[in-house]
Amino acid sequence: MKQGELFKKLRKERNFSQKSLTQGLSSRSTLSSFENRNTHLSSDLLFNYLDRLNITPNEFQFLLNDGRSTRKQKYSIEYHSRHYEQTLTSDFLELLQMEYKQTNDVFYLLLYLQGYLENARQVGDFDSVLFNEHAKTVQDYLFHIETWGKFEFSFFINLLFIFDEALLQLHINPILNKIMAHSDDYLYSNVISVALLNGCHYAVIKRNPSLLEQFLQTLITLPDTPHYFYLKSHQTFYHMIHTYFLTKQLDMKKMNQALDIFKQVGYDTHEKRLRSLLNKTITPS
Repeated sequence: MKQGELFKKLRKERNFSQKSLTQGLSSRSTLSSFENRNTHLSSDLLFNYLDRLNITPNEFQFLLNDGRSTRKQKYSIEYHSRHYEQTLTSDFLELLQMEYKQTNDVFYLLLYLQGYLENARQVGDFDSVLFNEHAKTVQDYLFHIETWGKFEFSFFINLLFIFDEALLQLHINPILNKIMAHSDDYLYSNVISVALLNGCHYAVIKRNPSLLEQFLQTLITLPDTPHYFYLKSHQTFYHMIHTYFLTKQLDMKKMNQALDIFKQVGYDTHEKRLRSLLNKTITPS
């Protein structure tokens, strides 16, 4: 189905005439040409039309594809499936390289780099020349872009381990500002939650209370909405670890209560992982 054909269908289903939809936006003939002859519209005008129909651009794109995943989405889905199953094979990574060479689309390059770096981490290969070259490519890409979208957020979230503490500390404020710019958009709430939780986890592993505090402060300032409930359920846990770093004191009764929350809602495995992190943290290194 073409854009104009789909748009006409959506408009009629919502009982908008061409005249009522275009009022204050454009001429009726502009919309008529788009619907019937599939002429091009500016993105601003199309977005305004969709907004009047209460349809988001993402929803329109999804409907335009008949609910099918795009080529990039298919690769992304397969990548994450392989990641969790630990089957990021060299053949699959070579396929991503081939897609990049054919399309010159940085999406495939960065997905390949992420796969390579993830595999290297699994075997503890942090010092090879290739690892450092690939890590620098990702870092340069992220730090070159001022306005991050979900694409950049995702790579930052998944590749925190390629940043040393000094580098991350240097860039953390602008990174957190990028995160907070989307804090009121529920479509970003999962990405933001994972970013802050990974950041807190990273800071604890590095035993860096200053870095942990920066992630915690950002977490605290997020709105108290259902979208951030899971994220904020970790607030007491990480706050108590931060206090432990500074004082070497830990209220285990309160900590157990904080961890029991996860078991009560069925996140037993996650509770065990947090408790393991806690035990490693309070055990002298």
